[in-house]
This record gives sequence, structure tokens and C-alpha cells, in this order.
Amino acid sequence: MRVRHHDEASMLGMLQFFENQPDWLGGFGLSPHAPYTASIELYRLAKHCCELHDMPFTTHISESVEEHEMFLYGKGPLHDFMLSIGRDCSDCAHGSSLSHLLEHRVLTDRCLAVHLNYLQEYDYPLLVESRANVVHCPKCHEFFGHSRFPLERMLDREINVCLGTDSLASNNSLDMRSEIRQAQIFHPDLHPVDWWRMVTANGAKALGQSGVIGEIRVGARADLVAFPLRQDIDPFASLISGKKPPTFFMIDGKQNLDYC
Repeated sequence: MRVRHHDEASMLGMLQFFENQPDWLGGFGLSPHAPYTASIELYRLAKHCCELHDMPFTTHISESVEEHEMFLYGKGPLHDFMLSIGRDCSDCAHGSSLSHLLEHRVLTDRCLAVHLNYLQEYDYPLLVESRANVVHCPKCHEFFGHSRFPLERMLDREINVCLGTDSLASNNSLDMRSEIRQAQIFHPDLHPVDWWRMVTANGAKALGQSGVIGEIRVGARADLVAFPLRQDIDPFASLISGKKPPTFFMIDGKQNLDYC
């Protein structure tokens, strides 16, 4: 496995990038990929950098059965492949991939933990204690045929759950309405308002931007999008079921005609 070494000067230059652009709309974040590709040392560095610059960081955890087998049992195709390219797999066979990160205390309330498709019973109290945010990607989840996502168990524990799209590599759109419709198939009892919280206010909380984005209120950025509504059903349900393109975009108080 090829290892890149960075001296202190190059690392300092990377950190100064975040310091020199304080007015960048939307801010910045870091994204160590996953526990089977990123070391604990890298996670610690990402955590430190995000605490230093008040940024969130995202990582993919327990996305596949193969990852789950690798960490839980120390075997399987992913384990064997990673071992063959030089990864030190001595951190495997000691628990789930989520518990691996939580026990090293690299996940905090500024972390967006994406997927979490395969969890052990002991993961739930650890996840609550960490206050990490969870990002469920319904259409990606269905694309790979994963087991039913434990959404209700997370909500019952008041874990902050958001919806995401992952990427077009496992999705045919980046439409959050479509993500909600997919999730509703397996979780039909949630109210439409709850779904919209997951794609607005919950996401803002995960990014450390509560009261700034994700809601319409005094002091928040005027980030707005308008869709045609049906008159015969609840407006939140109408937003979810609608497939027409938006008619209006506003970003930070400025109407953006490029998206209309």
C-alpha cells in the first residue's frame, strides 16, 4: 500500500486554507472515507481540525455486509482484499466498524455518520452517547438491497437522523423528494412533517447550522425553493408526492434564475 508522508509545512498550508476564506458561503468540512480505508490517526486529525475550525466532518460507516463482516468477524471478501493490498487488519474481529470508531472517541456531534446499515445491539447506546448525526440514504440503500434501515430505533433514541442521496453512482437523481418517497415504502407511519425535518432542520443541526439554514425564521439565511402544490392534500404531503421541477430558487436572499 502506498503511503503519503506530509511534512509540517504542507499540513500547515492545508489548515491555512480554511482560515483564509472565512466568508465562503456554506463553509467547509472534511470527509475521511470509511474505517476500512482511513486510519484512526486520520480520523483523529480530522476531528482535531474540525474542532479547531468549527467544521463538520462526514464519514461512511457500516455501509455494507462486507464491511460489517470485516470488522465484526475479521474475515470476508473485503477483509481479504484489504489485507492483500497491505492494510493492517489487526483492528478487525473486535466489534462493529461503528464501535471501532466510537471506542476511539473520534465521532462527535459535528460528525455526519453516513449509512449505518448494519449495527449491533451495543452500537445504539454508544451512538447516543457520541451525539453523532446519522445520514440515511434511502435510494442508495435500496439500490444495493440492504436490510431494512433501523430508522424507528434511532428516532426512539432521539438520534438526529437526516436524509441524503449519496452519489449518482448508486442513484438516478439527487432529488430529496424522491428520497422521502423511497423511505416511506419501508417506514409508512411517519408523518410528512417528520420527513421534511429530516431534509431541512435535522440536516442544519448536523452541520452545526441550526437557526441559520434549514428553516424560515428571523436571522436565518434566506435559502428558499418553491414547488407547485396540490390543493386536495396536506401541503407537506403534496411536496413529497410532487414531481414537477421547482418554480423558484433563492440562495442567501438572492433569487437564482439558473435553477428555474
